Amino acid sequence: EKAASRKKRMRPQLQREWEHFARAVEHFEVRREQLKNNFAFAFVEGALVNAVRNGHWVLLDEANLASSQTLESLSGLLEGGSIYLTERGDVHPVERHPDFRIFACMNPATDIGKKDLPPGLRNRFTEFYVHELESREDIATVITSYLKRSSTSIPVNEIVDFYVKAKAAAADGTISDGAKQKPHFSLRTLCRALSYVRDVTPQYGFKRALYD
Repeated sequence: EKAASRKKRMRPQLQREWEHFARAVEHFEVRREQLKNNFAFAFVEGALVNAVRNGHWVLLDEANLASSQTLESLSGLLEGGSIYLTERGDVHPVERHPDFRIFACMNPATDIGKKDLPPGLRNRFTEFYVHELESREDIATVITSYLKRSSTSIPVNEIVDFYVKAKAAAADGTISDGAKQKPHFSLRTLCRALSYVRDVTPQYGFKRALYD
């Protein structure tokens, strides 16, 4: 009895919070039982719809790898129209903001696994072709931008030499990969290698990362 009398009384604010928590748990249990054998779905607007409505710019990277159904759904936007959210049952299009713009990037179909955009879709874009970097100065700029925080003394010229010689050796068949096939080196290959060096330098040091 003495121990019980010494027991502190719960503050009113704390008691109300616990009661609110108990009601929330009870509500959750009821909802869990209701949904146990049923799935609950909700339509959520994606980034594209949000961009169309609010006038943002959208970049579609590797656009030529998208499925034909996805590309077909963009045709209305590329013609200056808008989009319909038929999945939600809308009968009116999403109002297109005048500042909305859509850009697409793709690698040439000559690359492995790549394909061309359908002509009817491709001619709706204003097309700019960016050639492969071949200038030593441009390649050096890329290397410096990736590794400038990894080391204070980056062997830029040596990396450029290695990259240029590796590309030439792959082109004339001097080297091959593990499957005895001619490797393909490009700016993408170089950037991936530089990203690896940058990411693992804190663990292994710059020279070891560059060697790997």
